[in-house]
Amino acid sequence: MRINYRHSLKKQDALAKLSTFLDTLAAQAGGKIENLTQKWDENGFTFSARVPTPIPFVKADVKGSFAVEDDLLTGELEFPKLPQALSSQVEKKVTEGLNSCFAKD
Repeated sequence: MRINYRHSLKKQDALAKLSTFLDTLAAQAGGKIENLTQKWDENGFTFSARVPTPIPFVKADVKGSFAVEDDLLTGELEFPKLPQALSSQVEKKVTEGLNSCFAKD
């Protein structure tokens, strides 16, 4: 899944805002995200985690990356066999998390 998110910041400022993104999503998930790893470089980060699914007591392994440019953030997310209906819910949650991080600019 690809997510393009427009912002009004220079790259370095956007990277600083993005640094709170995964923490924001984790807080919204109520501590249900497990095994979160992040690797940052000068252009963004890669990550992996185990996240809850709509099916009770079932979690899925996800991984992805976010690349930052002046005025654009591009996310690539990999989910195992995610149904289209759930795909739109994931995109909505990710966009809400980005809105929360970038709302302070």
